[in-house]
Amino acid sequence: MTFLSRKLSTFSTITILVFGLTASIGSTYCYAQAETDSLWMLGWHSEWDDALHEWKVVFETPEIEEDEGEFEATWAHNNDFSQWDYSIGEYDGTIWQKWPDRQDQWELRSDGNTTTITTKWRNDVSQWTINYNGEIKVTWMSAGFNDGNSWLIHKSPYGEFEFYTEFENDPRDWLIYDDTSAVLPFDVKMACCFIAMYVTTNQFMR
Repeated sequence: MTFLSRKLSTFSTITILVFGLTASIGSTYCYAQAETDSLWMLGWHSEWDDALHEWKVVFETPEIEEDEGEFEATWAHNNDFSQWDYSIGEYDGTIWQKWPDRQDQWELRSDGNTTTITTKWRNDVSQWTINYNGEIKVTWMSAGFNDGNSWLIHKSPYGEFEFYTEFENDPRDWLIYDDTSAVLPFDVKMACCFIAMYVTTNQFMR
């Protein structure tokens, strides 16, 4: 939730309690609430120090100050990392390679929505295009050349979103800075975090 959204929500609540609400203002308030994200990711942490196929995703909601979701490789026991499943609060979904033996195209599917994850340039895993239902598109990229410690949404009208290692060159713990617009779907942010983690940890033993 953006700073402005939090302020608007607080103002609307006070208005309801103190002054009452006219029909037109009431409609605006309901719309703002409906368009506001209800879950914000705070960080990703590997379940194991020597394997990077199971993750705890720390998040918060308006009702819960802090909780944990799960994200893991579906077939890790077969040393296959082509599909991943997550359950984070009210969100569940699956991410998988669109084509066998190709790691430059992925899909995230959740609640009937499809988010594609593709490299922006051939043979370059530092920049990705994240496309939600063909309607919302962002460029996701590493902040430095040949450096996977920090990732961000590049020049986006949806605000700022960053995913970065808590400790430099250690891909087992990640922190998240989220100052995005409420219209940016959770699926897009999930896709961004996944591909940054996958590209970076792909250099290390899982």
